Amino acid sequence: CQNSSVLLASSISNTSTTFEWTPSDGLNNPNVPNATATPDVSTVYTLNATSINGLCTQSATVNIDVFPADVDIQNPDTIEICYGDFAQLNSVTSTGGLGLVWSPADSLSSTTDETVFANPQYSTWYFATLEVGDCIVTDSVYIRVDSLPDLTIQAIPDKDMYCEGEIISLASQGYPASAYLDIEHQ
Repeated sequence: CQNSSVLLASSISNTSTTFEWTPSDGLNNPNVPNATATPDVSTVYTLNATSINGLCTQSATVNIDVFPADVDIQNPDTIEICYGDFAQLNSVTSTGGLGLVWSPADSLSSTTDETVFANPQYSTWYFATLEVGDCIVTDSVYIRVDSLPDLTIQAIPDKDMYCEGEIISLASQGYPASAYLDIEHQ
């Protein structure tokens, strides 16, 4: 699968043989027998092994077929919105959107389009999952929902006119502090 790694060969210990993989693109180390490849495209890798004195050589090849399976959400990793607002989520896939599924579905305009609109009531992780054959890749974005409690202010006592020097209490609705972690009052 695209962006996945594969071990090209087994490890060989206690040897004086030198190893060289070609091409070296996408390899973690081209000079070990057990290189790990993460190629961007299908690639034929060749391993050349040479004895310490250089008299003996041997070669082997391995073909790595890369299936295009990539999804990338183009938004920042965290988006902040106010309660009731929408966030546009843009993804780019290697398949033009074929095989793409967004979740959770309950606050999305679509679960299969590359561009969707999210309207969460609470801070939520959204996942774009692309399935191409046996390849399943996922990207995620966190939408943080900020909101304010009811700001209605009530005067106590509640009446049309007040006398000079009269004491008046101003009160607002109570709210669960856990739902408004970043709120500040002035």
